[in-house]
Amino acid sequence: MRWQDYFCYVLVGMILCSGVVLAESTVKVIPIKNLVRSGEPALFNLTIQNTLAEKQRYTVYSFVQGWSIDPFPLSDKIIELGAGNNYTTTIKAVALDSFYPGIYYVSINIESDHGERQTRSLKVYLAPDQPVDYLPSIKVDVDMNE
Repeated sequence: MRWQDYFCYVLVGMILCSGVVLAESTVKVIPIKNLVRSGEPALFNLTIQNTLAEKQRYTVYSFVQGWSIDPFPLSDKIIELGAGNNYTTTIKAVALDSFYPGIYYVSINIESDHGERQTRSLKVYLAPDQPVDYLPSIKVDVDMNE
């Protein structure tokens, strides 16, 4: 056997044994209400689909400082799904600290009991608490014949 053939066999074997993990679940996040004022909850639909041929248990959690991010109802922190089933829950994200108005990306983690972990970003638009006042200004340019 030539060394090129040996190298090919070893390379193919390494690829097959490399532990490539395919996703056992599909996770989708769809915003319901993500333009909020400080203290209001932003709402998202979280859909988990078990694509594995056996039952799985999922844990939904988040550790973002200054934010409370939890499923509603709280009993959906742990979701058990049969093979091929899916489940949709609502995620509430509330800013606990006072943040400046702007766009914030907060993350939520979904972990299965088979070791699969997926992270999704929730895009929250934080509006000012009161209407923004603008100073009126008028600029006049006169264009006329002498």
